[in-house]
Amino acid sequence: MKKKKGIIIIEQIEFRDIRKRKVMKNNDTSGKVNVPTPWIGKEVYVVVL
Repeated sequence: MKKKKGIIIIEQIEFRDIRKRKVMKNNDTSGKVNVPTPWIGKEVYVVVL
């Protein structure tokens, strides 16, 4: 997988909750981000600062 740089323009979205998390190592090839249990099954955005 190659890194790609670009611009994404997202329509204005309203949100009720926001969390800041660090990506943790999952194994040698991937990482993971834990979210609160009520968020399971929800659509989320991940933004790299």
